[in-house]
Amino acid sequence: MLEWISVVAGDSVKDHEYWGRPEDMHMARPALKFTAQSPGSDVAAETAAALAAGAIAFRKSNLSYSNQLLAHAKGLYEFARTYLGKFSNSIPRAAKSYKSGGYKDELVWGAAWLYRATRDGKYLTLAESLYKKYYLSSSWAFSWDDKTAATQMLLYGLTKKPQYKLAIQSTLRTGCPVKLLIDNM
Repeated sequence: MLEWISVVAGDSVKDHEYWGRPEDMHMARPALKFTAQSPGSDVAAETAAALAAGAIAFRKSNLSYSNQLLAHAKGLYEFARTYLGKFSNSIPRAAKSYKSGGYKDELVWGAAWLYRATRDGKYLTLAESLYKKYYLSSSWAFSWDDKTAATQMLLYGLTKKPQYKLAIQSTLRTGCPVKLLIDNM
């Protein structure tokens, strides 16, 4: 079990004053860490999802690297589920620019991606139970802070269950004027 996760929080004021390439940024970029006492479930679960997706992408071309990504994804996800909390509560200065709306959607998103990468049914069972527990059936859009709409799409793609299709259609009706797309799903 991971005891901490290192993150680069930066300084949002200085970061937003700079409009150049990231590789040309020479200001201080403070690194912090999430721990049991200062968790970041949203960031840890989102990172687990990204690493699981990376494991899928590299599976055919570099199995060793794919397996490393998957192992790290599992560890990060376990950390996210064990030490629940929003990153912006643990890193107060981050809340000035990127306050987290919560971690529940990222926990479902991470579990769904882990299922897609591993085909281990425990992750799908977890994703579906958390989706229901956290009542993620409605969303306004996919964003850095809200993975609900994308989670609905991913779960529908994995299961073909009508409740996810209906949730996607509801999200699209609410946020997008795309009647043709919705009606032809």
